[in-house]
Amino acid sequence: MISFKPKEVVNACVEMIVVLTIIVDNAAANKCAIEFVRSKLNKRENPAAILEGKYMHVRCTAHICNLIVGSSLQKLNRAVLAIRNVVKYVRSSLARLDAFKTCVAKEQLPCKGLVVMDVPTRWNSTFLMLEATLKFKKAFARMGEDEDSGFLAYFKEPEELYNEEGELIPNKGN
Repeated sequence: MISFKPKEVVNACVEMIVVLTIIVDNAAANKCAIEFVRSKLNKRENPAAILEGKYMHVRCTAHICNLIVGSSLQKLNRAVLAIRNVVKYVRSSLARLDAFKTCVAKEQLPCKGLVVMDVPTRWNSTFLMLEATLKFKKAFARMGEDEDSGFLAYFKEPEELYNEEGELIPNKGN
């Protein structure tokens, strides 16, 4: 019977590993860690980094996509906030939710679900909120036509100016 010691097996496996890439996000600590691993692999008797580790650090495409979408959403901040407020209005009480369901029924919308609230720090939930809200556009318009609902009064804002990024421009008159 042959017996192996786990430490010897792990060391033997580590000696055989050849590293092409390591995928991480763009954090500075990760860059330092990659540099450390690259230097250790290149100092071996048989270097285990392909091309001396020149292309070892690969940025995570999901993280990059997340940064791009997050940046783009910042440019739509005012519109997203307005839609988020509409969803909050509808979901804030049973009476408002019933009024919304009535408007959906009157518009004969084929949608099965309801509007969903997003988590502002998770852009995919913001996408789902926007996608769901778009299906109910006619129902929201109908709610706005009902003067007794208080729907439009809920969103009445003072006359304020906003730039393209949705940031409030200070009023010179105040």
